[in-house]
Amino acid sequence: MYSLPTNSVNFLILLVTLSLAWSCGPGIATQPNPNPALQRAVVHMQQQCGALFADPALHPISSKVALGHPDDHRPAMLTDTEYASEDEKPVIINWVKKRDQCHQIAGLVRAMLRSQIIPVLENFKNVTDSLIAELYFGHISYGELANKRIITFHDVKMAEAIIEHHLLLFQNPQAESESRQLANEAIANWKTLMHPNALQQMRAHMMTLTTGAKPTNTMNDR
Repeated sequence: MYSLPTNSVNFLILLVTLSLAWSCGPGIATQPNPNPALQRAVVHMQQQCGALFADPALHPISSKVALGHPDDHRPAMLTDTEYASEDEKPVIINWVKKRDQCHQIAGLVRAMLRSQIIPVLENFKNVTDSLIAELYFGHISYGELANKRIITFHDVKMAEAIIEHHLLLFQNPQAESESRQLANEAIANWKTLMHPNALQQMRAHMMTLTTGAKPTNTMNDR
């Protein structure tokens, strides 16, 4: 767990970035002087999400995926050619559920960020969930998931930095509109990574597993 030193705005910015990544979106703190409410929300989110991902039930895949921050991938994870086994698939579903819970916990922090960046964070979560669905159905390996998550994560950080710089440089109504366009462009670049059918099917499996019904396979295996 990361600690929050006093009188360190730069570290707080990094902390928000790391914490929101735990909640399925990176998120740069877009306020030059974060307020105490934001600090408290970040610490609370960090603690709650850390506890979720520390659940021993996730241990069967903890050596193969970075459960929280995408930059936590170890080198061996990037070259892992294994596909999810049948025994691992219920664990992956559990991981997705905990990601959803963490995303909800992070809602208070997202509400304190610039509105132009929130769609970027939301779509980053959708892209990541879609990639996890591809892993779940055996369409990509653990290593492919790791590499795509890292690439997308750094794309998000770049998009956030560009938007933030634009808003600070041009403090006028037009900048607000232009920054939203920048966010839309960043989101559009991820469409090639999105596999909505896989994501919808995985969500359907989650529902059927919850209700006890047998899931219906409508997708071909790898």
